[in-house]
Amino acid sequence: MAAGSEEVRSAVTSSLHIIVNTLGAALPDHLPAIFETCAIEASPRDLVDFTRLLSQLIVTFGEQMRAPLASLLSGLLSGLMRGYEEGMAAAGGDGAVGGVRSELRREVEELRRAIYSLVYSVAASGCTDVLLADSLQAVFPLLLEGIEADDTNIQKAACSTILIVSAECFWSILI
Repeated sequence: MAAGSEEVRSAVTSSLHIIVNTLGAALPDHLPAIFETCAIEASPRDLVDFTRLLSQLIVTFGEQMRAPLASLLSGLLSGLMRGYEEGMAAAGGDGAVGGVRSELRREVEELRRAIYSLVYSVAASGCTDVLLADSLQAVFPLLLEGIEADDTNIQKAACSTILIVSAECFWSILI
């Protein structure tokens, strides 16, 4: 998507909502192809929008999302983290002030919150086994980093996710 194009962003968002309404319960099977296509050359703002949409779909479809998430999540989180790191570099790191850099910095921080929200949505939807996959072991250092974040929303998402995953692991051992 062209960065900064509100018309394109609006059209894609509208199309995705139509796809959700049309496919209904069949949608989870098509998600990997949809999100891989949408994430190509996406700006931080676009990534935030897609991440929020995916979080909503995870909450809506719950455990039906297990198979699509297993194939999609590792690559998506890698892309999101890469987008976050590139955005931080473009925004001038920690000291960005004024104008375009401040706006980019705000968008990048919003992307960071969206990443934690996505990981929490996966854990809270009953798909913790997806987070425990070998390909997603990088999630746990991310969660530990989130506990020490300045943003309380990130702290809450990180702590809640760790608690959910720990409880799932504990109960699976007992059962």
